[in-house]
Amino acid sequence: MGSWSRRTVVTGLVLALVAATAFFAMRLASGNEDAAGAISTAGAVAFALFAAGSAFDVARRLKPGEPLRAQVVLIGLGMAALVMGDFLYWLLESVLGLSPYPSVADVFYVASFPLLGGGLMLALRAFSRGNKQPMPLAAAAAASLLATLAVWGTVLAPVFGDSEISIVEKVLGTLYPVGDLWLLLLPALALAIALGRFAGGRLAVPWVIVAVGAVLMAATDTAYTWMDYAGTYVSGSFIDAGWWLAYAAIGVGMIALADAQGLRGGRR
Repeated sequence: MGSWSRRTVVTGLVLALVAATAFFAMRLASGNEDAAGAISTAGAVAFALFAAGSAFDVARRLKPGEPLRAQVVLIGLGMAALVMGDFLYWLLESVLGLSPYPSVADVFYVASFPLLGGGLMLALRAFSRGNKQPMPLAAAAAASLLATLAVWGTVLAPVFGDSEISIVEKVLGTLYPVGDLWLLLLPALALAIALGRFAGGRLAVPWVIVAVGAVLMAATDTAYTWMDYAGTYVSGSFIDAGWWLAYAAIGVGMIALADAQGLRGGRR
């Protein structure tokens, strides 16, 4: 399988099958918003837990002080923050019957951006060592800027012009797309571009998978922002599967990284 280990391929196929089955069940329950929402949340938490657990397992097997460990720990913490955010949101909405915005869940959602972005930037720095060409960051920044202009023109500008929306909601509503496009999409795209010169090498493949997951996450978040503003988002829609697949890809990337580093049997 070349640079793709058997375990990576099998894990990816199993997760894709699980996601497809869960999505089919969610679509069947689309007439019942509570049931569809429960499946959506459970799927997001399960896949994010898988990603966080896979990252922390890699970090545990790496020797303390290894540069790679910091990258992996940040990825794990970012995914754990998403799990905590989803859990708190579920607790507030489904158990306590509240729909607060902002809420304590938003603290963890927002915190996930610098954590995941920081891990991606450390990986980018490691792969760019000795290669000072600014092209990956410049190209990624251009893509993030174009996406930001699109989001501003379609969502943020109207929101800031709405006097019925509080300043706190406006600020928080801005942090989400900014975090997606500049702390997640930018480093993920830059990393993917930088890894292109390694032509699918053994150490590059895991981070390519992680970068694809991060790009998919940013794209899904941005699509949700548009749909939520337009009032077209409902639990059980196709957009929910985007989060599942994004989280699954990050987890698979961590498993591929463990295989590439020879960590399956314990610490290297």
